[in-house]
Amino acid sequence: MISSRSLKTTFAFLAILFLACKTGDPDFKYVPLKEMKYQEANIPEGTEIEILSFSGGKTCTTQITYFYQFIGINTVNGDTVRILTPCQKLDETASPAKGTFTPWSKTSPIVEQVLKETGEQKLVGEKSLVVFNKRQLEIEEGNYKTAIGTIGF
Repeated sequence: MISSRSLKTTFAFLAILFLACKTGDPDFKYVPLKEMKYQEANIPEGTEIEILSFSGGKTCTTQITYFYQFIGINTVNGDTVRILTPCQKLDETASPAKGTFTPWSKTSPIVEQVLKETGEQKLVGEKSLVVFNKRQLEIEEGNYKTAIGTIGF
């Protein structure tokens, strides 16, 4: 027969094991930007992108820059592309059908100047993570040409 003490010890051990096995965020997966393997997409400024998916994820902090994913169709050539946008989030209720791409090389100087003028820290910090929505991994883990920039709506 199992003693009460033995049963409590077993339950305590199982609870600790369960909590230890639980990994990270249940909704999102985060991959360091420098570990992200992709082929660069050459998307001209102003190209219209038909939005298929947006990753969402945690809000950027001064320590961590989250690169959210927009998966979409380049309406000029029909390619499916991934756009990585540093700290550009969408309202949860908004679901725009199309947006206009701007390369990060064009946006970054403007953002950094505004941040400097307002006494804020740089937008892209030491730790940069790409967000994958676990409910959309089938599309978000696809092998698409990728560009870093912003999407205008």
